[in-house]
Amino acid sequence: MISLVRIAGRKNSLQNFLTSSCLVLVSLLSINALAEKPEEINSVDEAERWQKISQDGMPVHHKMGPWACVLDKKTGLLWEVKSWQEQRQYYKATYSWFAKPQIVNGKTVEDFPVMGKQNSGSCHVGRNIYPCDTSNLIEHVRQTNLCGVAKWRIPTLQELSSLLYEKAHPGQAKVNKYLFPRTARTPYWTSEIIQHKNYAGSNDNNNNSPDQSSSQFDINADGAGEEFRVLTLNFYNGEVQALPSDLVATLRLVATTE
Repeated sequence: MISLVRIAGRKNSLQNFLTSSCLVLVSLLSINALAEKPEEINSVDEAERWQKISQDGMPVHHKMGPWACVLDKKTGLLWEVKSWQEQRQYYKATYSWFAKPQIVNGKTVEDFPVMGKQNSGSCHVGRNIYPCDTSNLIEHVRQTNLCGVAKWRIPTLQELSSLLYEKAHPGQAKVNKYLFPRTARTPYWTSEIIQHKNYAGSNDNNNNSPDQSSSQFDINADGAGEEFRVLTLNFYNGEVQALPSDLVATLRLVATTE
């Protein structure tokens, strides 16, 4: 009889121990789950500012998906969302910076120089990898009418800086990953070029502003990437860097909706 009582007592103790352990484990998992979601839209202001957009240009509820673009209603800018699929919008694709002559009303603008380096990046199309540059991605999203818009382009430094998100976890890309998942912790191209001899570099995170020689496509330079540099924004640390056009960087395109 005593043995049975002792056995029953041990079983109860074991059950209590297992129950307590499970509760602790559930609590830890809940804490970790909350910690992994710091980038969710958690305020009325953020929910009112950002709008997910589907591939065909339709609004998507902020808790739903999939979405191909994000509209910033504060600035009127529509942003490309990178893809996990190994295709032309793959988030790990890299591009050399190349600007083709501007075409207006079917005619080439003569004073718009061909600048940069063609096809020095690596883009995925299915199982194959092809050399590519920034103009290739622009042509692709324009032809596919991504999110119902055709006028896609490379963003300016100021435009791209509007995506910086200081609440991101240390070590993660400085962007709201709830809205912009699959963001590489690397430099992203902008449309702004600068004379190489006048640029000493800029790590000013407050305004991300280079010196006054910065411009958009209006500095005469050869196409070899030696006389000018292109401004990039690094989403790992928020720093502005000036890179030769024949190096590679990542790219997120933008379109103006207003």
